[in-house]
Amino acid sequence: MLAGHAAIRDDEIDARPAADDGRRTAQLEHRAGQAATAHRQHRARRRRGARPTARIGPPGCWIAAHAPIRGFPHNRDASQAARSGITRVDGGARSPVPGRQTPTSCCPIAVEERLVSGCYSLNTGACRGRSMNIEDFVKLRPYAYHTTAADNLALIRHARAIESTRRLFERSGQGSAATLRERRKGPLVLVVDGQPLRIRDQQPLHAGNIAFEPGWDMPRFVAHLNGFAFFWPGDQRGPIGYGSNHFDRYADAGESLIVLRVATRALFARNRERAIRFSNCNSGSPRMSNGKPRRRGDSTFSVADAFSGTPGQVKEIVIEDIALLPPEVEFAAALEGPWQLL
Repeated sequence: MLAGHAAIRDDEIDARPAADDGRRTAQLEHRAGQAATAHRQHRARRRRGARPTARIGPPGCWIAAHAPIRGFPHNRDASQAARSGITRVDGGARSPVPGRQTPTSCCPIAVEERLVSGCYSLNTGACRGRSMNIEDFVKLRPYAYHTTAADNLALIRHARAIESTRRLFERSGQGSAATLRERRKGPLVLVVDGQPLRIRDQQPLHAGNIAFEPGWDMPRFVAHLNGFAFFWPGDQRGPIGYGSNHFDRYADAGESLIVLRVATRALFARNRERAIRFSNCNSGSPRMSNGKPRRRGDSTFSVADAFSGTPGQVKEIVIEDIALLPPEVEFAAALEGPWQLL
């Protein structure tokens, strides 16, 4: 998805026409030169413990001038972007180098994500046109959390996995294709391998708060959600606010809960063969934004290479069908612990 510096919503696309190629190339060369100068200044400041970023380009756009460019050795600077013909390319237009294309960034210089890491649109807080660095995400969110009913602990312990609702319906023999497309107004109880299992309601999923993407509607989106195992990103202190609010909602209603906590790196390693995706929203609880519904559909979940936000903008981690749990997963009856191995 492309985005510029204009005040647009996070679900809009900047459709402004591309500028003249020659002018863009000259602009790139000028700004890449600035980046190179800032890089040399940064290296000197870093030895003195100064801040490692330089402000380049339009207001609201910060570029980590010392960061490497994809394909270049780490000791080279941003001026090589200009010498290599990397330019901003709007709408997939060709760059000066035959056969080469680069994604559009919210910055005037569309280079690899590490160069524009930390670049935000003033309105959306996102730098679109770049992929998310998984290593940065793991460092920021070293733990992932999953909240479920206490009754489900025995089955999770036996399976060593968090299974999607679709998979649990199939294993119980109690569901159908129609059931998986119906929004749950309350919790359901299934029996899987002789164990009772509580399936969470979907009360916060209000159609009036959703602007469905073309080809999507509520039944399709409900079925889509039912195909994933969900985790809240977090750190040692607990999940992000969405996760703690989710826990509080059911705890305040008197439900007995457990929380699973797993190291993010270990979770990803255990599920390296599976589709791991990220969302920048609470997918099952859409809220109106400035009086307008929120977008839901194909773009709700993205793999890291397609996720256009920053690690801090990830609100959910989802794994398709089943999330296998590593040996070191822990559980507790409260977000603050105490924790014990599963």
